[in-house]
Amino acid sequence: MTDKNKEKNKISKDYFNDFLSFLPVAICFVNSEGYILNVNEKAEKILDYKKHELIDSEMNKIFKKKDVESILSRDIRAEEIEVKSKEGEKPVSLFSGKRVGDDKSHIFVALSDLSRAKKIEKEVEEKVKELERFNRLATGRELRMVELKRDKKKLKQEVEEMEDKLKKIEEKKDKENDEQREK
Repeated sequence: MTDKNKEKNKISKDYFNDFLSFLPVAICFVNSEGYILNVNEKAEKILDYKKHELIDSEMNKIFKKKDVESILSRDIRAEEIEVKSKEGEKPVSLFSGKRVGDDKSHIFVALSDLSRAKKIEKEVEEKVKELERFNRLATGRELRMVELKRDKKKLKQEVEEMEDKLKKIEEKKDKENDEQREK
């Protein structure tokens, strides 16, 4: 390789490394034997490991065995998995893996931490349940109010009928009294 090509290769590698460090997702570069070759800063943050603690480590340090097998055997797009952090926590991550190279012997693994999204999702589910309970109570109350209004209307009608009957009785009594006076 000429000096010019070496320089271009170094610049390309520097650009590539800058690009990886800039990404908002964790990136692990692994080989087909299941060893981690490189990680970006976001991977260090999500996994609580320093770069030197991950490089040349087996993937099962951060992934479950079944997930390692899946990563090594096929391209994966947007699956949820748990990763193992240094502290033993298992944050849920959105995972994608892409085999690269002429012989497909290397894999880019991208992870997005879903812990915050999962927490928000749980909070939203709790609020929805709370709203459903409130809705049942409010609906029950509304139905009771409709029933009471119907009862009130019925009672009002009965009172009016009784008042009419009473009025007729009074009129009849007044008429009888008037007739008796005339006699």
